[in-house]
Amino acid sequence: MVRGPGARLSVRFAVAAALGAFIASSAACGKALDIDEEEPPAPGVDAGSDTSQPPPGCTPRFKDDFEGCACETAGAIRDCAHGVTGPKSACKVGRQTCVSGKWSACDGANDPLPTETCNDVDDDCDGIVDNGCECTEGLDLCERVGGGSPPNVVRVVSEEKTYTATDTVTLYVMWNQPIANVHLRRNGNGGPCAGGAGGDVLCNAGAGCPGWYARKRTLNASDAFFPSGTTTVEALVNASGSPGCAGFAASGTTEVIVAK
Repeated sequence: MVRGPGARLSVRFAVAAALGAFIASSAACGKALDIDEEEPPAPGVDAGSDTSQPPPGCTPRFKDDFEGCACETAGAIRDCAHGVTGPKSACKVGRQTCVSGKWSACDGANDPLPTETCNDVDDDCDGIVDNGCECTEGLDLCERVGGGSPPNVVRVVSEEKTYTATDTVTLYVMWNQPIANVHLRRNGNGGPCAGGAGGDVLCNAGAGCPGWYARKRTLNASDAFFPSGTTTVEALVNASGSPGCAGFAASGTTEVIVAK
């Protein structure tokens, strides 16, 4: 059966009337129909504000720690930190809560160190491991000393070779705490003392040496410090200052063979 334009118009009016009745009944139940309605914020999220950025007018001590800054939703919680976090970062993620309109302290976070200590960890939490370390050749010094836990004595690693007078002698000195400087003494007490602060550079002891700290010292095999033959080289280290060969904190030895 063919329907004319008047019949189609009647159908349209009927549909519109049914839809209007449905909307009215929804409103009567206490909830108007709103197809664009947003879901409420999840628990722990500060509704109505962007918690990834500090509020206007607030300059936090650390980029991701809003302690003391204004917040809107009492009881809201956000992650916070005092630097870049990650698997090799020394900085840990904390949490802070919106209390009385202010963000609380960042519970669980820790401050970064002012400088790197060259231990395969991002100590200053800037997102870069061991930046500023002068010696990161990818060596794993633990392979040369048997590995294991950090040494409670100083260990000195040198190349197992016989040097000639034109060679450069490279020594790696390791300890269980950051080394301020290295002095070298030949053949124990009474032997000549070589070097001091500035004569060595920080090193990364290698991925297999967590908790170890290292410095690299280079000398010319032609120096008077090395007579011909085998020399016992004692590395004297300090955690701070430069006491020299008379006031060192710990020491370790290695043998260097030079043919002159």
